[in-house]
Amino acid sequence: MSVEASIDIKLNENIDYRIMDIIEALIKGGWTLKNGQNEVSYLPIGDEDHFDWLEKSITHDELRRIIEEKENLNEVVGIKMYWRDTNIGITLLIHSYKEFSISLSINRKKINVEDARSVTDINWYVQTIIETLKKQKYQIERFTFEECQ
Repeated sequence: MSVEASIDIKLNENIDYRIMDIIEALIKGGWTLKNGQNEVSYLPIGDEDHFDWLEKSITHDELRRIIEEKENLNEVVGIKMYWRDTNIGITLLIHSYKEFSISLSINRKKINVEDARSVTDINWYVQTIIETLKKQKYQIERFTFEECQ
């Protein structure tokens, strides 16, 4: 039996944010885009909600261009991010510049690491995601955490 955990975030309705700016705020806070193979995992342009992830070695500028085009086409932007030099990661799905979901699916940080079904360490995620965004002046209207077994 596996555990699924996620955080949904809604930003202030009255402020226009750019999707790439949200990603760069997380990078500034300690998250990285590259996995252990030095590749970036992202949803390509024209994915049409098939969630056919690509893993490629691309530059930051190439990724920015892809994300900006997806944003202009009103497509879901998907990117996997990793915490510093650890194997802990998140899958970020940005539906619009005001609402996004974060799946805590890559080596989920747990309170009791011996038990695969143990509770997610939500405090750690609040510090590394929510507080990171707030420190960079993002106005979070609300966030919700959900965990299912």
